[in-house]
Amino acid sequence: RVPIMLMTYIGTLKAALYLPLVHWFGGTNATLRLPVLALGMVSIWLFYLAMRRLAGTKAALLAGLLLATDVMYLLTCVFDWGPVAIQHALFTALLYAGVRYAQELRGRWLFVAALSAGLALWDKALFIWLLAGLGVALLVVFPREVWQVARNRRRLGLVALGFVLGAAPFLYYNKIKPLNTFKANVQVD
Repeated sequence: RVPIMLMTYIGTLKAALYLPLVHWFGGTNATLRLPVLALGMVSIWLFYLAMRRLAGTKAALLAGLLLATDVMYLLTCVFDWGPVAIQHALFTALLYAGVRYAQELRGRWLFVAALSAGLALWDKALFIWLLAGLGVALLVVFPREVWQVARNRRRLGLVALGFVLGAAPFLYYNKIKPLNTFKANVQVD
């Protein structure tokens, strides 16, 4: 049996990523902190790449520098409060892939964006709020482009496949324990 959720709203993605690291290097402070710091650096790099495509190199350097020197961002990455480091990396991967798709119209970028979203949802169910906000923003700002993807079966299939592959453990958990993530985390007064 392979565990797929640590709690009703936190998946085992981080544990799966750490398993080989802890096996090879032991459970030291460096083993626990350096990977999330590396994920923070990956997030900054992906953010820079997305901004460079959107606004040019100078603006991207400034935006990347601002993110890289944001004390709260760095602390939350290094200590992984939340946990948020994987979520940051997957959200910036989603952002970068979305920008690449918008500029190139290649289906593989839709797939990568959806896969990132699905993995982020499995990692932490609270990512659903970021997805909802991003979805509303896309519908408001780019309604025609969203409609074009929704009407194209191949592209819509790539989005669905990527998301379902990434979120499969989360979806399976909520299937075998019907909507337990949502039921267990809703307080009724």
